[in-house]
Amino acid sequence: MLAFNIQWPTLPTLLMNPPLIVMYVRLARREDRELAAAFGGAFRSYVARTPAFFPWPRPRVPLEAREEAP
Repeated sequence: MLAFNIQWPTLPTLLMNPPLIVMYVRLARREDRELAAAFGGAFRSYVARTPAFFPWPRPRVPLEAREEAP
């Protein structure tokens, strides 16, 4: 969304941004609930180790300590 405003810095794009961000966050939360219901613990494990919106740096986990993917 930020890139959209940088590329087209107009009043309509600035006004559209907040509602669109709210809509995307609500959609992501609804999808997370649906995926948790469908996949249970496997999805919750994935959510615990994966950032939701921003890829924040995390400490490196040694290969030996990583879980095996199903």
